[in-house]
Amino acid sequence: MKKVMILITILFILSLLRKTIKKMSIGIENNNPGNIRPNPSITWQGQTGVNDGYLTFDTMEHGIRAIAKNAKNTVAAGYNTPLKFFNHYAPASDQNSPGSYAAFVAGKMGIGVNDNINFSNLQNLINFVTAIIQMENGPAANLLSSSVISQGATLS
Repeated sequence: MKKVMILITILFILSLLRKTIKKMSIGIENNNPGNIRPNPSITWQGQTGVNDGYLTFDTMEHGIRAIAKNAKNTVAAGYNTPLKFFNHYAPASDQNSPGSYAAFVAGKMGIGVNDNINFSNLQNLINFVTAIIQMENGPAANLLSSSVISQGATLS
């Protein structure tokens, strides 16, 4: 009986912790772990609205698809190094540190901040998206499985 009570208590605490971490991240709450802002000329698959200045999506996979699709389009438009990409995606004018962001993501991809981003390999795209999710959501990023991230990136 005592073991059952301890297990129930642990499960309850884990449930509360999960809810607390989720509330710490608007990206997780919105199913938009890339914290993509609205753009009147783009309607993303699964887009459901706006919350606190960021898009909301019906599923996490659709939010991750939007990150991956946006990344592919941004790189194709010439923002093809981590430094160029994050100067555009997370500008200093939005209280970001694009150089730090670029260094973090480049490090996760095993490239330099001035190296070309190559998405011809799906795993490179997944690594890139995963790093964005980690940067945007901090510890709450751990709520997302690698399977969900891979599914979302694959949809792009």
